[in-house]
Amino acid sequence: MVGTRKILKLLKIGDHKWDVNNYEYVDLIQNLSANDREIVKALDNIGEGELSAIGLIRQHEARVHEFESRDLAKDFYESVMYGFCMINYEEMRHGFILKEMAMLAKTGESFIDNVDSSFMHELMFETNEIYSNPYESLMSLLIGEITNVELYASVERQLEDVRIKQIVNQIKLDEQKHKDAWYKIIKRMVDASEVHRENFTTAFKNIHYVHQAEISRYFKDGASSVEKFFTPSVSTFVLEEKFKFMSKIFGESPISKQQMLKEQITHVHKALVA
Repeated sequence: MVGTRKILKLLKIGDHKWDVNNYEYVDLIQNLSANDREIVKALDNIGEGELSAIGLIRQHEARVHEFESRDLAKDFYESVMYGFCMINYEEMRHGFILKEMAMLAKTGESFIDNVDSSFMHELMFETNEIYSNPYESLMSLLIGEITNVELYASVERQLEDVRIKQIVNQIKLDEQKHKDAWYKIIKRMVDASEVHRENFTTAFKNIHYVHQAEISRYFKDGASSVEKFFTPSVSTFVLEEKFKFMSKIFGESPISKQQMLKEQITHVHKALVA
């Protein structure tokens, strides 16, 4: 994609977020330990998962546009605009940072300088349609971030290099902000309308075990890459967090932790093993 690095530099104008060092990580990657080099390589597919969020925001907007009730659809405009204005940009940053470091560790070449525009088009537009309505896609954005925060926390704990740990920590903090934002948007809608409450309840029951990155055909590779980071304790904590957030939103979780775990295991087996 010609000019990708220039576009990324232009996006930094007026951007006061944490410094991405203009995506220059050659020196950082050269002297990594064997442990950190393998972790950074595993971040390649995680980077694709980050970029796939752009496709999910596009799908969410499409589901809102297709919604039969205009009165209910307008309540989703906040989530659509937050997605386009914040999620698309910040997840792009995450994806490019992770894939740049991973490609340097794998081949010594720059991902950003060599990325093909067809790859970006595929991640954004040639995606799996796994949500049937805007309630499911919006709930998935929250659930995905609950998982992502713990994923990056686990990655950070296993890294040795302080500079890489800091990058992963900053991504984790961004995901924490996204999680809090999606929670507040959903909570306001649930409290404002019984119809929204019922539809979000149904949506959670339908997709609580789905990770948002499953819209990408690279999801299986990503799931394999992060398997080492999801220790039993991390997986248990993710389940607890989902249950806690649903209890905060609805007063009590629409389904039990035991049922959540059972359906999660069934889905993982079908999606990744079968």
